[in-house]
Amino acid sequence: MFTFIQVLMLTTALLDALVAGLVYAVFRRENDRSARLWVTGSLLMAAGFVMLVLRPYLPDVLAFAVTNFIMLYAMALYRDSFWCMAQPAFKPSPLPLLLCLGDGLLIWWLKANGFQAYLSLTAAVAWVAMHLWLLFSLNQLRRQISNPYFTMFMAVTGVGLVSWAMRVALAAGFNIAMATDSTLVNLLSLSAAHLALIAQQIAYLVVRLTEEKSKKQKIQELSQSLETMWEERQKLLEARQQDREQLLRDVHDGFGSKLAMARMLAERGRLDPRQFAGYLEEITADLHLVVDTLSQNNLTFEEALADMRYRLDRRMSSGPVAMHWVIELQAMPEQSPRTILHQLRIVQEAFNNAIRHASAATITITARYIAAPDRLELTVADDGTGLDREYRRGQGINNMLSRAREIGGHLEIKTLQPGVAVCLTVPLVGQGSAHQA
Repeated sequence: MFTFIQVLMLTTALLDALVAGLVYAVFRRENDRSARLWVTGSLLMAAGFVMLVLRPYLPDVLAFAVTNFIMLYAMALYRDSFWCMAQPAFKPSPLPLLLCLGDGLLIWWLKANGFQAYLSLTAAVAWVAMHLWLLFSLNQLRRQISNPYFTMFMAVTGVGLVSWAMRVALAAGFNIAMATDSTLVNLLSLSAAHLALIAQQIAYLVVRLTEEKSKKQKIQELSQSLETMWEERQKLLEARQQDREQLLRDVHDGFGSKLAMARMLAERGRLDPRQFAGYLEEITADLHLVVDTLSQNNLTFEEALADMRYRLDRRMSSGPVAMHWVIELQAMPEQSPRTILHQLRIVQEAFNNAIRHASAATITITARYIAAPDRLELTVADDGTGLDREYRRGQGINNMLSRAREIGGHLEIKTLQPGVAVCLTVPLVGQGSAHQA
């Protein structure tokens, strides 16, 4: 028939082995050093309890010494397990192993030389020292392991310390042999020590499971963050590719086409110096338009239009065409550089058409922001001869229509008496996000 203490020891050994198996099953694939140390410690602790139960059948001189050595060293492995969990680069010291081995040798020497009365006291003092060292060492990890169940582990370790302190008092005052006394205080101290060990096992398992859950959540959040960053990077690359394509289009449709036309006319001898100078002036204005608009991310349309006005006024200062500007853009929302460039391109194309083809005396450029229903209205009007049917099918108007569609605007060409008006209407609701480049 097993005694109460023996049943308690076997129960503790069974729970130690069970927790060791659970920890091994959960963490074996991760090759977790902290888990390996705890599994080793739990198996040693379980073996120690089994040896205590089987003490009557084992060599009396070695059994108690070996049991205390492996069980104390198991506690040292618990401490190393937490340190490895908090600091993966932590390297366990061999000193605890040597001290536990020294304690086992001391108990063996006392047993071999007949100092039976000091065995329980020596073992109890060693366990008190182990618990004190464990509490002091793990207290340094409080900031690194914020898990509330780690605090529970510390608390049950404190309960174990108190129970072993009671054992020291009993062994010192009454010469009570460990695990054989039947008095109530002895049973209570041993029961508390065993319950503390069981609670330690459960606390560690809960700590590791909650830490693993937290780690998986962090990995999932990191994965989502990386996926978001990757998507943003892809969008950025696509936007840059679109910018390159648009810039090539701007070069081709703008000063590139003008250079090609000037070269063709020059090769055919149909370009006199005055016309050549005009082409160069248009090419220079076009280049300035692209550079001024795309080189400044925070440029407003009003500022860009002011730059264009300055250049066109200088260009026409000595010419036969009078320029009039009507700019009413107060409180206008911001636009992307690409949208601003498209709008200025349309103004520039309409202006060049009026200069080259309409024989206009006056060109009026109007820019108004209408707060309700939140739109921009651009108009380039001249008092020239108007457009003939052949020009209506030209590349210039097609380019203006294409640019208007790209920014979600509407382009209309109206016949005046006299002249022509190119009217662009651009809705601004949601444009800041829709057309950001």
